[in-house]
Amino acid sequence: MLVYGMVYFPVFACLSIGSVYGYGLGALYVWMMTVVEILRLFDCDEELETRVAIVLKRLPQVLCLLYLSSCIPGRFIQSVRRKEFFVQAMEEFPHHDSEDLVAQAYYGVHVRSLFKTLKAARVPSSRLHWVKQNLCQLFNQRVYRSRPGFRYSSRMLTTMVVGAVVLYQA
Repeated sequence: MLVYGMVYFPVFACLSIGSVYGYGLGALYVWMMTVVEILRLFDCDEELETRVAIVLKRLPQVLCLLYLSSCIPGRFIQSVRRKEFFVQAMEEFPHHDSEDLVAQAYYGVHVRSLFKTLKAARVPSSRLHWVKQNLCQLFNQRVYRSRPGFRYSSRMLTTMVVGAVVLYQA
């Protein structure tokens, strides 16, 4: 695990810095790592079954590197267009902590809906309607329903992907 952190630290650093220079160096580093990994796939003269096993074992890492090989240069081009050549100081970042923006964001709406008082439910007139309503409620509790505006955090997604790659390679 420590080796992955040391090898991929320049990639994480270039993504967190967010400047043209960071993205440029990160793209070069990722391209180098991608070429090295692809060459390692076809380096040895093994039997076909062994080669297929090696390719399948390294497939997640190569796919992630191929994704980063296209994503980081895209960010490089975007930052060149925006002329973000240097890292902004914390004082230069615009502050968006006003109550209106927080209240209108997805999580602000969700928290307000949690604190709303529930209206008393109307008692259904028929037994069939009551059974239907309870079955629908039970189904909705057991099955995930997507919510508009909801996004998983990038930290959680990164942790899940890295965990899956580590489990796959173990």
